[in-house]
Amino acid sequence: MRFLTIDGITISSENLAQNAITRIDAALSRIGGFRAEIGAKINAIESTIRNESNQSLMLSSANQRIEDTDFAKVMAEKISLDIVQQAGVSVAMQARNITKEGILSLLGQLE
Repeated sequence: MRFLTIDGITISSENLAQNAITRIDAALSRIGGFRAEIGAKINAIESTIRNESNQSLMLSSANQRIEDTDFAKVMAEKISLDIVQQAGVSVAMQARNITKEGILSLLGQLE
């Protein structure tokens, strides 16, 4: 008579077969529990990854808005300085073109 043996479980009678089924069911139940636990951990990890990704995108967007704001401020300051510089150059050019008579005329107007 031949017997079926699986990893120490011998099925040579109905009782042994029933015992084997019970042990196999218990092992499958434990495997199911392990799978559920691992699945829950994987879901938690994936959720954390999604949250971190969203936070990274929001931070990047905020940084971009700050950089854009700073850029606009710097450009406004540069344009303001350029206008002041151009005005200074214009005054200097006009002062260069004033003749002796023009200076005397201006001084005469001050009296």
